[in-house]
Amino acid sequence: MDTEYYSASVIWKQLTTLLQEKQSGTFFIATADNASGRFALVEGRITHCAYQRYHGEAAAQALVQLALGRCSFMPSQAYPFRERDSVDHLHAIQLLNLIPAPPSRLASPSPIMPPILDTPVPVVSNQGKAIVNNRYYRGYVPVEE
Repeated sequence: MDTEYYSASVIWKQLTTLLQEKQSGTFFIATADNASGRFALVEGRITHCAYQRYHGEAAAQALVQLALGRCSFMPSQAYPFRERDSVDHLHAIQLLNLIPAPPSRLASPSPIMPPILDTPVPVVSNQGKAIVNNRYYRGYVPVEE
C-alpha cells in the first residue's frame, strides 16, 4: 500500500488525465490530515463531489485548499452519492483550476482550394445571335481552337 503523500498539483494532474481519457468511475482523495473526498466521473465529466461535511460545489471549493494527499481511481465503479453532491462539470473544473481537454484536431489539414478567378465567359456568335459558351469540365472551361 502506498503511504506517500503527494502535492495537490500531482493529484489534480491525475484527475485531469482521467477527464481527458473520458474515464468513468470514482476518484478518491485522502488528505494528510485524515480527511477524505471523492468525485464521481461519467465519461470524462465530473458529476458529483463530496469532501468531509461539504457537498457539491462547496466540496470542490473546499478541496482547493488541499496541500498534501493520496489519490486512487476505481474505474467503472459508482459509489453512492446523494443528490446534494451533484455538481456542474464546467463549474467544478473552474473551481479546481483544472485545464480542460484541448479541442481535437483533424488528422490531416483540409486541402487549400485554389482561388476562384473572376474571368468573363467568352461569347460566341452564331449567325447574329449571341451564344454563351457554358460548357464546363471539372471546373474549367474548355478552350476551342
